[in-house]
Parts: sequence; C-alpha cells; structure tokens
Amino acid sequence: MKQSEVLDEIRAAQYLGCTVHALRAWRFRRVGPPWYKVGRLVRYRVSDLDQFLTANRVEPEAEVKR
Repeated sequence: MKQSEVLDEIRAAQYLGCTVHALRAWRFRRVGPPWYKVGRLVRYRVSDLDQFLTANRVEPEAEVKR
C-alpha cells in the first residue's frame, strides 16, 4: 500500500465532504467506510472511500407522468 493511498481522519473527512466528528461517530457505530487502526492512529484507504461513496449513491426516481 502506497503512503499516498492512505489518509488520516482529517483528510478522509475532507475527501468525503463530512466532519471528523461524523467519521468518529460512524466508527463508533461500526458503519461508514472501512478503516485501519495502527496503535492510536486511524487511517483510511482512498479506494475504500471511493467504494463507500459508490455504495451510497442515490439515483433520483424518474418523474411520474400523469
């Protein structure tokens, strides 16, 4: 794994457009993107963040014709 592929929680939150608090809440509830715990450090792979975004994509429903 390349160093550039791994983000700390601040950069991961920026990447996702959310807050660090949201990431921490997701980890506590065991939801959200996968993470790595190295001692006290929390790290996220960019590819995992991309998969998380793709999995949570919402397609708008087509307008119903009347």
